[in-house]
Amino acid sequence: VDDRRDEMDDDQDGFTAAEDCNDSDDTISPNAEEIWYDGIDGDCAGDDDFDADADGYVMDDYIGFQTNGVDESGLLPGGDCNEEDAASNPGETEVWYDGVDSD
Repeated sequence: VDDRRDEMDDDQDGFTAAEDCNDSDDTISPNAEEIWYDGIDGDCAGDDDFDADADGYVMDDYIGFQTNGVDESGLLPGGDCNEEDAASNPGETEVWYDGVDSD
């Protein structure tokens, strides 16, 4: 059985253990819709669940929060004031008078 573990689908979600990041939960699979900020990598993309815009920064409320099953999560710096726009984060250069808080 151990030799065939990667070929099995324990949670019966249509993805084998080799494809599925959590083969004991049928709500988590590469086909699932990601629900941001719940601490779970629901779509198996390997993303930090608290950095929805993938800009490398999290909102201050989520500093240190880890995403279950994602190594190195919880290490991103805070300061992100807009998680819907990757071009708006503390690492950006501010462009004055454009109506956007870029940094």
